[in-house]
Amino acid sequence: MTHPLWAVFVLLVASSFAGCGTGILGDDDVQPGACSVGPAAPLTLDVPVPEESANRLRIYLLRGLENFYSLGLDRLADQMRRLNLKPTLVDWPIWELTANDMARTYPGASDGTMCVLIGHSYGADDAIRMARYLRDHQMSVRLLFLLDATTPPPVPDNVDVCIHYYEPSIFGDMFPDIFAGNPVDPDIDNFHSQIMNQVFSEAVLGGGIGCANHFSMDANQLMHNTILREVLKLVDIDSTMAPSADSTP
Repeated sequence: MTHPLWAVFVLLVASSFAGCGTGILGDDDVQPGACSVGPAAPLTLDVPVPEESANRLRIYLLRGLENFYSLGLDRLADQMRRLNLKPTLVDWPIWELTANDMARTYPGASDGTMCVLIGHSYGADDAIRMARYLRDHQMSVRLLFLLDATTPPPVPDNVDVCIHYYEPSIFGDMFPDIFAGNPVDPDIDNFHSQIMNQVFSEAVLGGGIGCANHFSMDANQLMHNTILREVLKLVDIDSTMAPSADSTP
C-alpha cells in the first residue's frame, strides 16, 4: 500500500465521529435499517435480465482497503444476481490477477461482450488501474462506476463512460494526493471517455443517502439503484418501470 496508515486512521476516526457506524469494520453499515443504507427501496424488475444479455456483461466489483469496509458491494452483488446479472467480486489488492484472467479469456469485441468495472475507495483506484491494464490488451470498458476514489490515476481512453460519485472533504482539499474527495480526470490524450463527476451529498441526491459517507457509500441503497440503472442500460432494460422508493435523479 502506498498511502500512509496514519491517513487511513484519520479518516476512520472522522467517520466514527460522523455517527455513521464505526467506519472500521463496516459490518454495522450494511445491516438492514442502518442509516448508511438509507430509506430507498431496492430496485426490482418485472422480469429478470434475459440470459443471453446477462452473458454479454462481465461485471467486476472491486473492494477497498483490506476488504473490511466494502461489504456493501456484497449486497450489491446479491441484488445483481436477483436480476439475473452475474457479477464477480474482486478482493483488494489483487485486481491484477483478475485483469490477467479477463485478458486471457476475452473472446474479442465482435462477440458483443461488455466490461463493467465498479469500485469503492481504493477499489475505485484499482478499477481505473484495471481499465488501464485492459487498454494495453486492446480491451474496452463500457462502464466504469467509481465510489469516492482515493488517489486515482487518470482515466484511460478505452473507457466509454465513467461515473464517479465523490464526497468532498477538508482532508481531500488539503492533501489530494493522500485522501479521497476529489473528481477523477482523463488521461491527457483521452478525448473519448464520457466522464461524469457527481458530488455525493444530500443537497445533490436528496435524503436517500441517509448518513452514508466515504466508508459506507458502497452500502447505500440509492447508490446501488443508481449503479443498477446504468448497468441495465447496457442490456436495453427499462428500469424506470421498476417499483422503487428512492429519489435517484
